[in-house]
Amino acid sequence: MEEQKHSKLGMISLAFGIMGVICLVAFFAIANTQREYFVIGDGDIKEMSFLCFFPCLVFSIIGTILSAAGFMSENRKKVFAALGLVFSGNMLFISICTLLVMTYMIE
Repeated sequence: MEEQKHSKLGMISLAFGIMGVICLVAFFAIANTQREYFVIGDGDIKEMSFLCFFPCLVFSIIGTILSAAGFMSENRKKVFAALGLVFSGNMLFISICTLLVMTYMIE
């Protein structure tokens, strides 16, 4: 019996999930230290925060799609696809929640 290989799509989805985590941490670190670029005097968030937040959202969406494709590949181990779905799915949820909060703060 031939040993199954790991899904390449799963590995890529895990990488995108980890990049999403790194982007989100970097976004909050930059937003916390450079408040004058992200916050208007009365506390409203500027559009600059959306531009810095956008890569996190993109990485999480791509990672979620790739992990779903990794689950559909036959004769492959699905460990990395599951990990990619956990990372990317959680990042997608956190990204959407953060985006909704930022949208509420701008209005």
